[in-house]
Amino acid sequence: AIACLATSAFALSSCESEKGEQGIQGEAGKSAYEIWLENGHSGTEEDFLNWLKADCNDNNNNNEEQCTVGLHYQPIAGKDEYRVIGLGLASRGDIIIPSAYKGLPVTEIGANAFEGETYLMSIKIPDSVISIGSHAFSNCKDLTEIIIPDSVSTIGDSAFYDCDGLTGIAIPDSVTTIGSSAFSDCDNLTSVVIGDSVTTIGSFAFANCSSLTSITIPDSVTLIGERVFSRCRGLSIYYVGNIETWCNILFHGPFADLTTGEEGSYNLYINNRLVTDSKFIVNFQLPNNLTEIKSYAFFKFRSLTSVEIPDGVTTIGDSAFAYCNSLRSIIIPDSVTSIGEEAFYFCYVLSVYYKGTARDWENISIDSYSNYHLIDATRYYYIENEADVPTDGGNYWHYNENGEIEVWA
Repeated sequence: AIACLATSAFALSSCESEKGEQGIQGEAGKSAYEIWLENGHSGTEEDFLNWLKADCNDNNNNNEEQCTVGLHYQPIAGKDEYRVIGLGLASRGDIIIPSAYKGLPVTEIGANAFEGETYLMSIKIPDSVISIGSHAFSNCKDLTEIIIPDSVSTIGDSAFYDCDGLTGIAIPDSVTTIGSSAFSDCDNLTSVVIGDSVTTIGSFAFANCSSLTSITIPDSVTLIGERVFSRCRGLSIYYVGNIETWCNILFHGPFADLTTGEEGSYNLYINNRLVTDSKFIVNFQLPNNLTEIKSYAFFKFRSLTSVEIPDGVTTIGDSAFAYCNSLRSIIIPDSVTSIGEEAFYFCYVLSVYYKGTARDWENISIDSYSNYHLIDATRYYYIENEADVPTDGGNYWHYNENGEIEVWA
């Protein structure tokens, strides 16, 4: 007899194990064939098997190869669509997911659908699928090939976590979200191409990808989670935008840890300029329309030696310039009202050129946590005309005729 098939086409929730595995008897020990008959069908067990295969042969599926028979599906609530939720009766190895099931489109790969299927070798996803769920392929250690079509918009959290067999991934332009830990712990992943529509890269998305050597981030990205590239030693990160688009990114933390052995674990290039190596000098003119320097915006920019923060900026976020250990001078406008924790941590050669008075400086809310390099820095206050320089022995500066910083003697 044919084992119980936990397919939602039959509405057989009682026929599922927790992971949707097949071969488990349903209510009253009925097989999938028996429940098929009870649902108004007639025929032999061979007819039942042919019925299962029908969707892989009908006109709704445009796969060039024969699609895989016996996968486990579930209807999506409120939609005339299905998601794949497990291997079902299908054989492990090479899986081709159909674009339709029982005449309705397959639009999702469900959460945990193929999690831990060790002998899964390759997956072909149809262009009907728009979402890959969390943990969908996690711990598929033998998975060496997956083609993500240009219809998928979301790759869920830990979707490909610990897929050691993957060596390269092309994320198409249709994808907007890469979930947290989506590709983390893929030990043999060496190359990743991120499409031009991605806006969000979740925390730890590529963490512990120890073989990853380079990755390109498009200028469409507006949010980057914390420690996205943690423990990716020797990684080169190429950001294709400019400093203006970079300043618009919301960072939830540093790219990587800075614990022992992790310093220098990545090189960051902005518009092909290396900004994380103190052997190079790379300074930027920040856009005039900025109102805040976001947290971690210039974290570990070791090539940075001087910065002028534009007038109108009110906030310098947490760790905004942390570990910029080559930063020698910064011009801070009198519009700044708050400076976050560790904003200038490890900027131990810093001098501050402030565009306001000493009284104005005292009114800034400065988080004292690990900001001692800022608090203890030599500070100069702006005086435009030499005749107005006080005789109190304080430090004062102005712009010279070339627009450069000049200290009043």
